[in-house]
Amino acid sequence: MHKIKLFPELSTPRLHLRRISATDHAFIFKGMSDPNVVQFYGSSDQTLGETKSLMDWFEFIVDHGIGMWWGICLSDAPSKLIGACGIHDWEQQHHSAELGFWLLPDYWHQGFMRECLQALLVFCFSDLKIHRLQARVEDGNIASQQLLERAGFQKEGLLRGAILKQGIYVDLHLYARLATDRYDLLNNTQLK
Repeated sequence: MHKIKLFPELSTPRLHLRRISATDHAFIFKGMSDPNVVQFYGSSDQTLGETKSLMDWFEFIVDHGIGMWWGICLSDAPSKLIGACGIHDWEQQHHSAELGFWLLPDYWHQGFMRECLQALLVFCFSDLKIHRLQARVEDGNIASQQLLERAGFQKEGLLRGAILKQGIYVDLHLYARLATDRYDLLNNTQLK
């Protein structure tokens, strides 16, 4: 198993992606308790204690080599998070992982997550040697489906009744991108 010795920081023209730290606890709670953010997210937090469990999970996946999540900051404000993204369920033997991401609503529809995913995908495919990166998107989350498609992910199917959320079974759309897919990350176009 590949242990992560030094947590990598990633940068784009407008963003800085860094390790989530204990000082980000209140921010992570703000995101995970915002009804707009968690509407299509697998969980939500009602208390800081619940968010503490998530903070512990961020450390656990790094310590055990099964994932890593970054806090997303504007380049000129590296201490203030605007969202989070990362990979989990990293199966190093099979070179596969699952992708997740979210932003606070004030930063939606400005291209930030698209920019963030470009950097993250390059890192996952080049540095981590991941072959398959997948994402599961709740039915109705059109914005995330479109974002993944623009980033070269292909819809592979529908996982019917895959999760139980507030007493209702919810379908998940399965998207995946392979390192071998011919796709130009910088211009978000399929290569011939």
